[in-house]
Amino acid sequence: MKPEIIKLDSKNITAVKKAAEVLRSGGIVVHPTDTCYGIAADIFNPEAVKKVYLFKGRDYHKPFNIIVRDFEQMKEYGHWNPLIKKIVDENQKKMFSFVLPKKRLIPSHFNPDFKTIGIQIPKFNFSLSLLNLVDFPLVATSANLSTMRNVYSFNSLMKQIKKAEILPDLIIDGGRLSLKKPSSVVEIKDGKINYLRR
Repeated sequence: MKPEIIKLDSKNITAVKKAAEVLRSGGIVVHPTDTCYGIAADIFNPEAVKKVYLFKGRDYHKPFNIIVRDFEQMKEYGHWNPLIKKIVDENQKKMFSFVLPKKRLIPSHFNPDFKTIGIQIPKFNFSLSLLNLVDFPLVATSANLSTMRNVYSFNSLMKQIKKAEILPDLIIDGGRLSLKKPSSVVEIKDGKINYLRR
């Protein structure tokens, strides 16, 4: 079945409401993010998480990051360190994913081979609006198929997903995105900051 496609408008209202509805029902949504096009799913729904792996053709032993709406929600799913806020406050224009020890709220089916979880707070309005509308964190991964390049335009996305094993349930068309570097990946261990990717 072909995915539903909704064009992103200036207020995001229709797109956000539809995306939240699809995610709550166990679907997966491709949407623009702070960097490239990404794909979202409810981390608590094992079938939805499986769909993301199938869509990307990704090894099941490779982990996914999650996105949360704010620091308070981050504290619920990963063990907090005050250095996180310090890093974010001092680098307002940069994006960060923090690798933190998992908390028990992370479901057992999600990244089962790992004791840590990558967590990010997006800045992109659509992503934040969506997180404020649903009551769960979202899978956060790029919408390209494994071994293929990240996609920054709707047209490139549609060409690439023709090769996917399954299709997303909903695609949010944000047109062409500006080329931005991926987020820095930071692990804080024993009070030390370790950049896994700058």
